[in-house]
Order: sequence, then C-alpha cells, then structure tokens
Amino acid sequence: MARDISKEEVSISINGFDLGFVPPDTLDTGTRELELVLPAQQVKKNEVNQIIFDNVRNPPNEDAWRVWNLWLELIAIPDMTPDETISAVKEDLDRSAKFYDQRDIGPDNLFKAWKGYREAWLKMESMPARPEELYMNARTQQRDIRLMLDKRCSMMELDVQKALSSRKPDRKRAHQVLEEMLRYFPTREHPCNSLARSELEEFGGLK
Repeated sequence: MARDISKEEVSISINGFDLGFVPPDTLDTGTRELELVLPAQQVKKNEVNQIIFDNVRNPPNEDAWRVWNLWLELIAIPDMTPDETISAVKEDLDRSAKFYDQRDIGPDNLFKAWKGYREAWLKMESMPARPEELYMNARTQQRDIRLMLDKRCSMMELDVQKALSSRKPDRKRAHQVLEEMLRYFPTREHPCNSLARSELEEFGGLK
C-alpha cells in the first residue's frame, strides 16, 4: 500500500533494474492494494535481492510519502518447455472458466476462478515469448474477477460493521459474517482472508 505519492515520484527497482513508478494517489488510497510482478529474469537465485523505493524528488525536496504493508509472495516457476507451459495455461483457463460459471453454487468458486486465471497469467509472465491472446485473456479475467471479489469483501465487511455499530451490537451476527468471509476467501492470496482472521481474533477465534 502507498500514499502521499504523486505521478512518477517514487521509483521502484530490483537489483538495479527499473520497474517503473509507484502509482499516484487515488480516492481509495487508504484501502487499495497495489501489486507488482517482479520479472523472473531479474531475480537472483540463492543470493540477496534488493528492492528499492526511491523518491526521485527527495532531495532537493523533503516531501513526506509512505509505503507500508509490504508482502512478498514467492511463486515457483514451472520447469517446463514453452509448449508444456502453454498446455498447462490452457488447463488453468478451462478450469477457471468452469469455476466462474459455477460462481453462484459454491462460496469459494469465484475465488478459485480468480486464482486459476492469476496462476495462468503468472506462468506466462516468465515466458520470453508468450502467446498474447492467452496472456490477455488470463490477465483481463483475473483483474475483472479481482474487482468482483473486492466488492464482495467490502460488502461483507460493511455487514460486520453494521452488526457491531447498531444500537444493540449483534456480535453473533458479526462473527457469523466473518466466518462466512473465510469460506468465500479461503487463502491469503486475497487480503479479505487476513482481514477476516484479524477481526475474528478479537472475537476469540473461530467457533
């Protein structure tokens, strides 16, 4: 997450390789989560890797800016040939499409669809010459479904807050919604999982 940052103010690099800039502030800066894929070819194996956030205007300026809640996810790159990778990606896409079609049947099917499209996209990120049509399909679908998941998370969190802020706080209802959030967001890939677990700790954990 990042805030108090304007356009092309804070650059990002890994091991001296330029990755561009931190996106500038938006209206939802306080809650938005930013994601950046580190190029596999720029990551050193069995060595120390250095990621640098550099405010290119300080000095001479002394503008305040902030980057926080950094989280690094390590994803193993499959040791496959390009043809094998494309075959695996197509399987991911087919499976994800089925989960998406069944999104109203199981609570975690939309999450599984997003995760599958995301895995397909990331597999192709490591390819020197990736199939553009498959890449754009996976990238677009994972982005669009992520927005749907974000909206669902926000609505469920709003239900929790309504239950707790009513004239007679309904802690039981709030606890039920938080447990339900974990069924919709079963693993940490989406921040709603961590949010629900954190709030459940205040209730003494799962029942």
